[in-house]
Amino acid sequence: MANQQQWSVNKTHVVLCALAAVAFTALGGMSLIETLALHRSKAVAVARVVESRTMTKRRGGVSYEVRYAFAPTPGSPEVGRSDFLGRTNLWSSLPEADWQAATATNQLTVRFDPDHPGNKAPNVAIPRSMGDAGTLLALGVGLGLLALCGEVVRRRQLLAAL
Repeated sequence: MANQQQWSVNKTHVVLCALAAVAFTALGGMSLIETLALHRSKAVAVARVVESRTMTKRRGGVSYEVRYAFAPTPGSPEVGRSDFLGRTNLWSSLPEADWQAATATNQLTVRFDPDHPGNKAPNVAIPRSMGDAGTLLALGVGLGLLALCGEVVRRRQLLAAL
């Protein structure tokens, strides 16, 4: 019989999985907080479409995207889409009909949080943002459960080795 090496869970596996769980849960939580603030906000503005494009998705289909800029208050400098990680000038994906309307008029309605004008999104994209935050949270919780199960298996392996 060939010598088989038994796979074992070690502390490094568990710690890395737990750290990834914390990171995804934190990112999902921050994203959800921002999205909920936008969902509750009634502040809307008409943004200027700066750039538009269509992107072919890897698994088929087309993504319709725009970059936009608007002034949260009259006389304030224009801002574009950014996120809680500090990235700026981001693309926003829109449904095809909304993309066609936005590119035809060079305007897009955006919702923003008046307390934090950097927190903004196209009005039609807010439900999708909730799904993105939920995905990150679910991934974080799943990795947390995996880390917990890994720790149980690791301890059982340690006890079996005694």
